[in-house]
Amino acid sequence: MLTEKKIQSLKPQKIAKRYIDSNGLYLIVKPTGYMAWQFRYHIYEGGKRHEKIATIQGGYPTVSLKQARGEHRLLRDRVLKGEDVQDTKNRLRMKPQTTSESLQDISEQWLEVRKTQVKDTTWKKEWSRLDTHMLSKFATKKLDEITTQDIFKQAQAIAKTISIDTAKRTVNIVGYVYKFAITLGKTNTNIAKDLTGLLGIQKVQNRKAILDTDLLGKWVYTVENNPSSRDEIGCYIRMIAHLGVRPGELLQMKWSDISFKKQEWNYISSKKDMPFRVYLTDQIITILHDIKLLTGDKENVFYSTGKLGHFTSRAVQYRMHDLGFTKHMVVPHGFRSTMESLGIDECDVKFEVVDLCLAHKPSGSLSDVYNKATRWKDRVQFYKDWSDKLQKLKKQYQKSMIVSVK
Repeated sequence: MLTEKKIQSLKPQKIAKRYIDSNGLYLIVKPTGYMAWQFRYHIYEGGKRHEKIATIQGGYPTVSLKQARGEHRLLRDRVLKGEDVQDTKNRLRMKPQTTSESLQDISEQWLEVRKTQVKDTTWKKEWSRLDTHMLSKFATKKLDEITTQDIFKQAQAIAKTISIDTAKRTVNIVGYVYKFAITLGKTNTNIAKDLTGLLGIQKVQNRKAILDTDLLGKWVYTVENNPSSRDEIGCYIRMIAHLGVRPGELLQMKWSDISFKKQEWNYISSKKDMPFRVYLTDQIITILHDIKLLTGDKENVFYSTGKLGHFTSRAVQYRMHDLGFTKHMVVPHGFRSTMESLGIDECDVKFEVVDLCLAHKPSGSLSDVYNKATRWKDRVQFYKDWSDKLQKLKKQYQKSMIVSVK
């Protein structure tokens, strides 16, 4: 039998999964995170036994386990009297629903539930996409005032300015919110349904990266000598080329995960879902001391007000644009390619060492993985060599500027 505690611990899987309570009552957990109460029963028609399923109106947590059991008892009693309760359910579903609540109101309610269903990193990404791309435009509009055409038009704009993939992910999130609203009885239609197929297919393309040492020297010089280099975003931008980590992981860096004594940062890799260790070079430690003056009393290193607890990747891209590095030249994720390509060439290091520093998913046998995991000293040396190389490239660029002025 189910309990409230067990239900709250359930996580969505790749396919819908059924969790049985008793006497035909069970809870369906769908890949979207939506939880539906259903009742499996049998009736006799034309002398034959037929299996049917009735859906109790309002999924979990709108309808609690106790409430679902109460509704189940009523439905079961009616079935025993010969009624087909599935017909009743279908008629109820067709009742039109209206609401005075805004997309912002419903989204916040959905996010509270969603937070208990998915990993924290997933929740933050979903909130960021919803807030940045949809709530910024439709936050105060009532659910029934927003049309399918509105969502599609906005999705097309996202696909054009950012990527088709981001547009599709955002539309899917809007769909989750509207499914949640339907469960609450706040609306009757999921206006985002079936829109992703109309957005086209994302062309596979490499993220823009700096693969030229002269340009990389200009980057380091620019970000370290800009007046805004000491604020939160400035410190983030100064660090990203040194570390080669995924931009989202760096944004979520926490002070509690940092050891200044060992010069290490330990966290859970978002892709591998495993502990990962990064060596913090002297250059990085200096930057961390700068930002500690600003956010040292907060949980997140790159703290910002708002639900995420840190600023967004879009804010980073805007700052990079202001510094003269547009998204057509380089994006934050591109520095992983920079470290991989130029690191191997400039630091005389083996590919597998750089691969480990980038937290790529290992291939090969388990023994290969174990052997790679023991190469911490090699990784530390590469981190040091790479940071030193960045400083040398900066000085070379600075000298070239002086010569050009003369």
